[in-house]
Amino acid sequence: MSETFWKRMWAAAVWHNVIGFVVLVFGRNWIYTSAGQPAPAPILSLHYDTWIVLVGVFGVLYYKVYRNMYKSRDLVVIGILGKLTSATPQLVYLILYTDQYPRMLIGPIITDYIFAFLYWRFLKFLDQRSA
Repeated sequence: MSETFWKRMWAAAVWHNVIGFVVLVFGRNWIYTSAGQPAPAPILSLHYDTWIVLVGVFGVLYYKVYRNMYKSRDLVVIGILGKLTSATPQLVYLILYTDQYPRMLIGPIITDYIFAFLYWRFLKFLDQRSA
């Protein structure tokens, strides 16, 4: 895979988080109510708000990688860990509570694992370039 591919992939990672951030901020009540849950009470939405901010922070992290792909190995490792720690508990809950798990949350599980795999492949690309 070429440098152009990786540059585009990192741009896609940034936009994935920007779009996710916007949807989470403006679709908050819809996300809950479409899953059959009441809209979160302000004090109880701390977990949700923290999650939104983390999506934004990771978007900034991916932008930093996009801007300087060859000096960002540690950020890429953090990106992999972030994707895996986001998707894995969701996957476990999907498996354990299939009948209760909101179907719309399957998409983020899939995209997080795809991006984690791509980030790992990017590390291999960096290794090949430095050899």
